[in-house]
Amino acid sequence: EVALFSVINWPCFQLTKTSDQDAFLRALTVLRSGGVLAMAPEGTRSRSGGLGKGRTGMIRLAIQAHAPILPMAMYGQDQVMRSCRRLRRAPIHVHIGQPIDLPADVTHPGQVRALADEVMAKLAALLPSEYQGEYSSTVPSIGQDCHGSREQDQERQQHVTIDS
Repeated sequence: EVALFSVINWPCFQLTKTSDQDAFLRALTVLRSGGVLAMAPEGTRSRSGGLGKGRTGMIRLAIQAHAPILPMAMYGQDQVMRSCRRLRRAPIHVHIGQPIDLPADVTHPGQVRALADEVMAKLAALLPSEYQGEYSSTVPSIGQDCHGSREQDQERQQHVTIDS
């Protein structure tokens, strides 16, 4: 399957642990109004290329907005510059997992942390082992990551084609 993605000019704002309450409320408003909010759950870029520890903001927002989390993993962009220098295209892979509905009654920080780790583990399962980073030990072994059998892959992932 070939999926074509166009660049969309979406409004963007930074939401960090230290950002003001207004940014959190803006994000909450987007979700409560049925909008889509794309987040980098690690809160930073990875120096190693693998997943880092996920932050809990995505969980707190999803719970307060009663919104599902749709894990989406993208890899291959680390090869773009190298490929461009060689006048070649770099394949960028996008895998979209199943929506995750969170329980509404979670309030304890330990529970929120556990949910963040669970979501990150599901995100890691969408990536090849070299990109799983801190969550590589949480992904089932051989044949269970995104390069498992075609049947396993179809059960875990939604294949989306976007026309541009």
